[in-house]
Amino acid sequence: MILVDNALERRQQEGNPIRVAMVGAGFMGRGIALQMLTAVPGLRLAAVSNRHLDGARQAYAEAGVEDVRVVETVAQVEDSIARGQYAITDDAMLLCAAEGIDLVLEVTGTVEFAARVVLRAIENRKHVAMMNAELDGTLGPILRVYADRAGVVYTNADGDQPGVIMNLYRFVKGIGVKPVLCGNIKGLHDPYRNPTTQAEFARTCAHNTETRSVGKPGAQACQRQRIREEQHCTAEQRARSRDHAVGPRSRWRSAWRCSHAGGPGRESRG
Repeated sequence: MILVDNALERRQQEGNPIRVAMVGAGFMGRGIALQMLTAVPGLRLAAVSNRHLDGARQAYAEAGVEDVRVVETVAQVEDSIARGQYAITDDAMLLCAAEGIDLVLEVTGTVEFAARVVLRAIENRKHVAMMNAELDGTLGPILRVYADRAGVVYTNADGDQPGVIMNLYRFVKGIGVKPVLCGNIKGLHDPYRNPTTQAEFARTCAHNTETRSVGKPGAQACQRQRIREEQHCTAEQRARSRDHAVGPRSRWRSAWRCSHAGGPGRESRG
């Protein structure tokens, strides 16, 4: 049984919503903003960061929010939160450092930049939710180690494929049936797609051409399947990952060892 909706409604009624800072306001980010601002009580999208301010402003505007404040310092972010104003910025690190932000939601689809954002958020004791399979499938085990050490949550988003499938997996286990295979069958799979063939589809749907090209040949499906594998790590494997996460080379080795032992250190994030 899913109970998170009741918990969120209770926080809304108590005047204590979870204050979320979203990094990335592309196609997926705008969809998340629309849902959060119009249909999910208990979550408040307090701030949005995007490399172009117009994108962050658009994310709010498409959800009916026109009154936003451009912020350039941590103090301004904190002041906006205190006043109940929505904030936009082109500097994601401000949101990772600001008091009053409970959770940082990473939606850029990048790897190096997003890793820096996640690490900075964890350093500042912020919980992190990922809508970024590219980073999660690449460095997720390492980031989870840092989150565990900091005492914060590092999790995949419930609405993305890994989280949805983990909910199904847990449901099947809960009715007494043993799941033997979890997978993702991509109806849109086409190994011959490329930026040229995807240009028109991306244009009509306001998508990024390169992103659509990666998804169609199956790369995204592989990334998401990798994340699902990581969700089955045992406590022993998590401890092994923590023990070896000392220094860059050791961290990479730790991720490799954990993956070959059955999946890196994360519990279900559905």
